Amino acid sequence: FSTYGPEFMSHDLGHYLAGRTTRAEGRSGRMGRLLRGMARYPDSRPDALRTWSAISLWLGVIISLFHVGFFALIRMRAGPVPFMLGDLLLWVLVTLVFGWYLGRRGRPLGPRERQIVGLTHIVILGIVTLAWASWPQALADAATHRLMLYPAFMINIGLLYLLQGRLWVGFYLIGGLSLLIAFGLGFWPEAGPLIYAAFHASCSIGFGLFLGVQARRAARSPR
Repeated sequence: FSTYGPEFMSHDLGHYLAGRTTRAEGRSGRMGRLLRGMARYPDSRPDALRTWSAISLWLGVIISLFHVGFFALIRMRAGPVPFMLGDLLLWVLVTLVFGWYLGRRGRPLGPRERQIVGLTHIVILGIVTLAWASWPQALADAATHRLMLYPAFMINIGLLYLLQGRLWVGFYLIGGLSLLIAFGLGFWPEAGPLIYAAFHASCSIGFGLFLGVQARRAARSPR
């Protein structure tokens, strides 16, 4: 009782509600802490969790559909203009999703939220830069040029997840998996757009559903 008395329980309850590691978790080994870290996102605000759940779901759908569309353009041997318009429209829609869900809350973004928004836009702009940095190749054969870039796109998205690993430990695993897939795309480049779309959909939509569950749990938790 002296080890797990009221003081111990009070300390751990406070840490749990704040999203920090408890002493009980600290005694369960690294694997136990990893699994618990993946099962709980370190934010207990239901409104924030619902907001980011909606954003993640929309981004998963939008970005994945665009890259399925790019796959169709590649198969059609389209010229550079459709790819340019697709890149521009994708960036505009992503910006609108962030603006709609974050702007209507009526309060400024926190440090974590600013980091997520900034990194997401940097990754999208990085992909666009990769796509159009080599103008002669992109203009001469836009379809082949775009197809060959998907391993780099996958590395780009992997770095996004790895950089956000401090927010949630699951991002480290997703980022590592994306780097492995990028290596595999070198052996199967023609499937790059569809694999990228499927990976992004499963990760982003899955994360959005996960945050939705966390929001419902946080709403039921005692304040």
